[in-house]
Amino acid sequence: MKILSFTVSSDASLITWWFFPHLIEAHQFPYVVYSGVGAAEGLLYAVGGHDGPLVRKSVEVYNPELNIWTQVADMHYCRRNAG
Repeated sequence: MKILSFTVSSDASLITWWFFPHLIEAHQFPYVVYSGVGAAEGLLYAVGGHDGPLVRKSVEVYNPELNIWTQVADMHYCRRNAG
């Protein structure tokens, strides 16, 4: 089985899709799945998820102006399927 590692977004008004840079956690592990996502003040947050047997407590923030993900303080507890 091959696992693809990417993040995409869409703009319904333009009928287009585009790729984001990889999450930082995705570079350290073969994959991270079932992360929670949310947006606030123009930033996109990806929280938790798991990479197989380990549930994550990491938090990453995507800044669209800089086109980068930044790792910020971990959550207090591990979470997956958040949302």
